[in-house]
Amino acid sequence: MRPLLPLLGLLALGLAAPADAASLDPELVRTSIEEAARRSLPDTVVALEAQSIFVRSAVDVPAGAEVQLRVRGDGDEDWLGQATLEGILTVNGERLAPLRITADIVAWVEVPVVREPVARGERVRADQLVIARREAGSLPNGTLRGLDTIVGRQTKRDLGLNQIIRSTDLDAVVDAERNRPVTVVVSSGALRVTVAGVLKQDGRLGDLVAVWTPSTNSVVHGILRSENVVEIPLASNSATNSALER
Repeated sequence: MRPLLPLLGLLALGLAAPADAASLDPELVRTSIEEAARRSLPDTVVALEAQSIFVRSAVDVPAGAEVQLRVRGDGDEDWLGQATLEGILTVNGERLAPLRITADIVAWVEVPVVREPVARGERVRADQLVIARREAGSLPNGTLRGLDTIVGRQTKRDLGLNQIIRSTDLDAVVDAERNRPVTVVVSSGALRVTVAGVLKQDGRLGDLVAVWTPSTNSVVHGILRSENVVEIPLASNSATNSALER
């Protein structure tokens, strides 16, 4: 059962409201809050509900009046959990004093969860996951929300049934995997030398990585500039050129 909106003001003083007046419709308040929250929350939210609504002002409207309510939040309002809101109420075209409203806003999103336990050190397969609905406000920091951010990555710990997966549960994303063929580039002024190589380790863009060059049967170190290119730093050109030319 949804909580009733408290009626303050005249009734709180023990006085009766006019016979031709009625309190603000609780359903109007609820739907207005939910519509405002939907506009403010990202489209990853699949459902939401306003609960524990409390209007901090007495509102009596004439019976049969045309009533409109627009709800807005503070500039820093994130629209999840307990929210303090302002209601702009218009009765028969006349705007009344703003209302102060508090409400608990519960939103749900869809995230991948484990449908089949995954052991530590395994790479996660798509058939080991299922999309489930979870309350957004209860998701731990680092929750991964897309299958493409999980599938193929190696686990750092056992993942149990129905578990939400966080970034810390998996090895870091790499831009180029070990044993990937790459082009090693050495440049100095107008001189540019390239040679085929093979990565000796996983790497992310900007990492210093080891590369084996089959033509010289030696290992050199350079900066991973793209998934296919490793550039030798200029400071080590002389040493590297010697290695590539052997």
